[in-house]
Amino acid sequence: MSLAKIMVAARQEIRNRRLSEHTEKAYLDWMYRFLTFHHTLLPDELTEKEIGTFLSFQAVSKQAPSSTQNLALHAVLFLYRHVFKRTAKKIRFIRVKRTTGNLTVFSREEIRQLLLQLTGEKKLIISLLYGCGLNLNECLSLRIQDVDFEDNILFIRKTSTEETRTLRIPDKLREEMISRVEALRYRFMHLSIHGYCGVSIPESVKNSQPEAEKSFSWFFLFPTMKPVRLVGKGSERFHHRSETYVQKALRNVLKKAGIKKKASCRSLRHSYAVHLLKEGRDIYDVQKLLGHKNIRNTLVYKQFIKTQSGVPDSPLDNL
Repeated sequence: MSLAKIMVAARQEIRNRRLSEHTEKAYLDWMYRFLTFHHTLLPDELTEKEIGTFLSFQAVSKQAPSSTQNLALHAVLFLYRHVFKRTAKKIRFIRVKRTTGNLTVFSREEIRQLLLQLTGEKKLIISLLYGCGLNLNECLSLRIQDVDFEDNILFIRKTSTEETRTLRIPDKLREEMISRVEALRYRFMHLSIHGYCGVSIPESVKNSQPEAEKSFSWFFLFPTMKPVRLVGKGSERFHHRSETYVQKALRNVLKKAGIKKKASCRSLRHSYAVHLLKEGRDIYDVQKLLGHKNIRNTLVYKQFIKTQSGVPDSPLDNL
């Protein structure tokens, strides 16, 4: 099987399992890297030893973080199980030690300074990342149907597992979000009059509800200005704003606010978790709000729950 055929088969297997477009892009990228890394070998010759060599190379030569190495591992295992129809056992490789000391967390004052430098759509996105503890893909993937103003909640849907978690819409953002939805409704009506091409939707929805791509409820909350052609998709459709669009905006506003921390959009999610814990919220409540399956992923924030001096508060202060 040629490299091109393997990649086509892998894409189809990913879509059959209704994984997100974000996961599809990441998995295909790592599969391609793995196959080209061992370009002199045929698929049947790729054993557990080759997987281990590739993953160890990421740790030693590329000095990749543990999250990147784990993503590469999951992508390659998916390739073996669902494309090569084989099971990889006893993979030996040099693992990157997971560290928690490199998490960047903003103070509340820094969050205020960031928001003061922003306006419009970018401010709303950054506000949701912090105010609801969303990761960037979750925020940009929000659609009209995911916003319920009657109960004041957001639905965060995971396409691959059909899991949904609910989060409260911050009171400070409610009116702005109502206005945004109404503005998008007007834009949608204008597009419909002038030959609306539709919005990108998951393959599973496209097969069961083909009319969904032209429904307002499936329109993105943060859509692109013009239709785009996604990788692996034939025709142009409206999609959500790119992650680069938000990442660039955050870098610019960090400079304007004079904040020199090495931060990313994920730092806003970290800050949300830490600030809730500092307010006394239970660790299991925060785990649920973040959508963590394993409590260990939430426990990493405990390192930030201490006073500035690094010692417990005095009981006298609570009298």
